[in-house]
Amino acid sequence: MNYHLNSSTKVFVFDFDGTLLNSEVRISPRTFEALKKLKEHGHTIILCSGRMYASMLFIVENFLPFLKGYAHIVSYNGGYIVNNKGELLFEKGLDKDVAIDCIEFLRELNVHRHVYINDELISEQDDQEIKDYSKHSFVAYKLVDDLVDTIKNSEHPTLKILGICEQEKLNMVQSLAEKKFEGKINIMRSFSTYLDFMPFGVSKGEALKILSQDI
Repeated sequence: MNYHLNSSTKVFVFDFDGTLLNSEVRISPRTFEALKKLKEHGHTIILCSGRMYASMLFIVENFLPFLKGYAHIVSYNGGYIVNNKGELLFEKGLDKDVAIDCIEFLRELNVHRHVYINDELISEQDDQEIKDYSKHSFVAYKLVDDLVDTIKNSEHPTLKILGICEQEKLNMVQSLAEKKFEGKINIMRSFSTYLDFMPFGVSKGEALKILSQDI
């Protein structure tokens, strides 16, 4: 995706998983060189993902180091926006009561759940799902006794909740969740076994509108 900034400069917007990152969660040499050329020509680069900011930053620092301090980063599907100066431009989390309701909903259905608060990956289950997800995201996870208590007592908003289970069951969970949380939560499938619960009104498109005022 790109749009004109002026007659000679363009803004290029890239998603991560399935776009910049291949199936092995790596950057191909061809993609690496293409991004490098965009920077060399002075184009603006925006990286967008449902991933947490810490995960995106790890990928930039380790796989695309020339973009550190150059690319703007939109994480959590638009819920957390950091410009290329490292300034937080926007942050929006789930309503606290809605986030708690969501955790209890996933518990009742026996679905793995974890949350993102203050850009930390937090789980109440030390299961294979969180271990695999931690590896996928390149971010260590934190264990707590009770996610509901964690949400209640946190000074920071819950940026996102993720439910993980096998695909067939997740189809049912998604259907129930969309009815239960209509108008309260944005719900989307990021992978066949991942169900994202995000603040209502948050999207990558809205994030680009906010970021366009800064670049």
